[in-house]
Amino acid sequence: MVGSMNEKSFSDLIGNYNTNDETLVSKMAVFIEKYPYFQLPRFIYTKSLIDQNKDPANNALNQLSLYTSDRTVLKNGIESPLTFTTKSNDLMEKSITILEDKVNKEVEIADTIDEDIIPQKQPNEATIPSIDKTTAEGKPAINTADLKMIFTEWVVYTTEKEEVEVEEEEEEDKQPLSDKLPIIDSFIAADPKITLVEKGATNNIANQGDFYSEELMTETLAKLLVKQKKYKRAIKAYKILSLKYPKKNVFFAGQIQDIKNLQQQ
Repeated sequence: MVGSMNEKSFSDLIGNYNTNDETLVSKMAVFIEKYPYFQLPRFIYTKSLIDQNKDPANNALNQLSLYTSDRTVLKNGIESPLTFTTKSNDLMEKSITILEDKVNKEVEIADTIDEDIIPQKQPNEATIPSIDKTTAEGKPAINTADLKMIFTEWVVYTTEKEEVEVEEEEEEDKQPLSDKLPIIDSFIAADPKITLVEKGATNNIANQGDFYSEELMTETLAKLLVKQKKYKRAIKAYKILSLKYPKKNVFFAGQIQDIKNLQQQ
């Protein structure tokens, strides 16, 4: 059964879940290998390791956290007794069917990619707060205003939500070329030209009134104003710099005095 894990066998296995079943770990490992992005078998695999005090439990928990968007739900699910309802079993079967379709699509896409491309290494280190098993005793299943589904139903819900988002993205990418042709035609008809800047033409930044803000004022600009003999603006520039950099007040004061001397010449 392990070698041919399918929708029905997985559903039966979950329906008869037993936290002390040591073979459950290996069975879930097979399912994880087939559906690496399906959260539920990872969750059961991790919870079984924790309940059975197995050594790989901490590493499995770190791996599970990488595939879980809401770690509050994950923490509550790990600490609470694992329960399944008829609704959750139905949702799981539907989710497995969705995942099988997604895997088939991914395989088709992968076949078109160059074999020499090296896939990016999957991150294997992540930490979430360690779970104190003593706090789990007497704790009810998830029961808060924000968490109205048990963990198993929530996992299937997020899987279905991701499937809908993928379908919406595919629809957006399928915009026909005919919708883009009018834009291209109008651009060609307008025949826009790029105006060349004449040689020797320069912008006198000293004449740009909005340039003299405290954010843009620099010592280089102040020196440029002095060279252009715009002494009043240069003095104003050094005063602004003096306010921005009080440690250089003495230096800026000296520059202002030099400019005043130039004004008298």
